[in-house]
Amino acid sequence: MSETSTRGTLADVERHLKRLLKASDPHAFLVIELQGTPHFLQFTASAKAIEMDYPLASEEQRGRENAVRTFCTGAGLRLRQTEGSDGTRFLDCDLPHDTAPAAGIVQRALHELFGASSTTQLLFSGDGLPRVAA
Repeated sequence: MSETSTRGTLADVERHLKRLLKASDPHAFLVIELQGTPHFLQFTASAKAIEMDYPLASEEQRGRENAVRTFCTGAGLRLRQTEGSDGTRFLDCDLPHDTAPAAGIVQRALHELFGASSTTQLLFSGDGLPRVAA
């Protein structure tokens, strides 16, 4: 398993979600970070959905908990709270298994939660993902 990372913008979100869905590694994940900030969302995929995870590890992340809950509820997404092996809480919600509507939701989340605009530099990284097509 090799970690891959590439830079892009909101316009590239769908391409990277497609990589996640095409991954053959069942433990593959994608992280989308706003470059130069502590803000990120992480994603995994199952046969039924793309799961968006927001960790509540740092004080800054816990400060956004209500905003994340409000966003997921407002987008009609089923929200659940899970706990990692180290006790860290996560807010998880399932996006459609179709990358076009899922990408729209992720783009809106990055904009509404973190202020991302069409020119904001994003860093797409993960593990177990197919290579980025040139």
